Amino acid sequence: MNVFCHFNYRTGLLALVLFALVDGGHSVRAAAVDHSHHQHTTSDPAAPCTAQGELPDLRCAKSVTAALDGEGGLWVAWVSGGHIYLQSSPKAGSELSRAVVVNRQPERISAGNEHRPKIAFGRDGRIYIAWTEKLAKRFSGHIRFAWSDDRGASFSTPLTVNDHLEVTSHRFESMVVDARGHIHLTWLDKRDRLAAEIRGEEYRGAALYHAVSTDNGVSFSVNKKLADNSCECCRIAMAIDPQSGLPLVVWRHIYGDNIRDHGLVRLNENGEWGEQQRLSYSQWQTSSCPHHGPSLAASSEAYHAVWFANGAEQSGLFYSRVDRNSLRRLDERPVGSAVSLSSHPSVVTMGERVYIAWLSYDGKESHVLIQASPDGGESWQAPATLASHAGGTDYPFLLSDGERLYLSWHRAGEPYQLVRVTK
Repeated sequence: MNVFCHFNYRTGLLALVLFALVDGGHSVRAAAVDHSHHQHTTSDPAAPCTAQGELPDLRCAKSVTAALDGEGGLWVAWVSGGHIYLQSSPKAGSELSRAVVVNRQPERISAGNEHRPKIAFGRDGRIYIAWTEKLAKRFSGHIRFAWSDDRGASFSTPLTVNDHLEVTSHRFESMVVDARGHIHLTWLDKRDRLAAEIRGEEYRGAALYHAVSTDNGVSFSVNKKLADNSCECCRIAMAIDPQSGLPLVVWRHIYGDNIRDHGLVRLNENGEWGEQQRLSYSQWQTSSCPHHGPSLAASSEAYHAVWFANGAEQSGLFYSRVDRNSLRRLDERPVGSAVSLSSHPSVVTMGERVYIAWLSYDGKESHVLIQASPDGGESWQAPATLASHAGGTDYPFLLSDGERLYLSWHRAGEPYQLVRVTK
C-alpha cells in the first residue's frame, strides 16, 4: 500500500499521512492539498493561534465546515472572534481565497463539533450561511441566517429564523436547498419545554422545528413543529430526495422510557410532512446528552443513514438502508469496530455507490477509515485507513461533487486539508 505526504514549504508544516483506498477493486490514490491561506511564516503551528494582533487564521478554528458547489468550487466556513469567515477555491485542490466576513457585527457563535455554521447554495451563484448565536443563558440560542448574491463577496444583514424569541434553546440547525431553490432549516427547539415548565408539566428533551424560505433567504415561514421529544444535543442530518427534489430529516429522538434512537421524516410532494418513522432500535436508555448525531444520504431507490449507539441491542456504529418508496428498513449492519472506539460517521452517495467514513482511535492516534458499497448498500468492501493523526482533530466529513469524492478533516493548529479520495 502506497503512502503519500504533502509538505507546506511556506509554513514548514507536514500534512496528513495518507494511504491508498481500494475502490471497486482498484487502488485509488488519495492526494492531500494544503488549502490554508496563511498570513504567517512561522514554523510553529501554534504561533498564529496565540500571537497578539494577528489576523484570524483558519488553522486556529476549532471546527471547520466545508462544502462543494455545483461548479466544482470549494467553500470553507469557520469562526473566530465572534465572526464567521468564508473562504473559497474555484476548483477543489487550488489555494483558498482571502477570508470574507459573513456577519459584520460580532456575535457569540456556537462553533463546536456537533454545532457549527452550515453552507448551502442556491441558484445564480447564491450562497447561504446558517449558524447558532449563543445567548446569555447557558444552552440557549437563536438560529441565524445570511445570504450572498455576489458569489460570497458580501453578505446580507443576518436575520433570526426562529419566530419564538424567548431566551431558551433554538440550536443545532441543519440546512438544505431543494430542487425548487427553497431553503429548508431544521433545528432543536425548547420553546415547548419552556411552556411546559411554566405549566408545571414534564417535557422530555426538545422538539424538532422547521422553517422554509421561498424568496432566496429574504424571509422565512412561520416555524412548524415536526416532532416533540427530540434529543436536545445531537446534530440533525438532512438530505434531498433525488426523485422528488424535497428534503428528508433524520435526528436522535426520545422513545419510551428515555431511549435515544433515531427518527426519520420527509416532506411529501403535496407540501406536507409525512409521519415520523422510527429508524433505529438500539434501546439506548440514557438521560445524558450523547452529543453524537447521525449522517444521511439519499440515492434514487434508498435512503442511507449511519449513527452511533450504546444501547442494550446495539453498541458502536451502525448503517441502515431504507426503501425510498415504502420507508421500510431493508437492512442494518455494524460499521467499524467497537474495540477501536469508532465514532462520528459521515455518509455520501454517488449514483448507486455509497461511502461511509468514520473516526477511530487506537489509544495513540486518530484514524479516518472509509468503506465503499458499489451497489447501493447491498454489499460492502473491506474498510481502508484513509488518514491518521496523533494530535487533536475535528470530525471527518465526506464531500462529493457527483463525480469525485473528498474527505474534509481539520486538525486545529495545522493547515486545513481536503483529501481527494477517488479519481
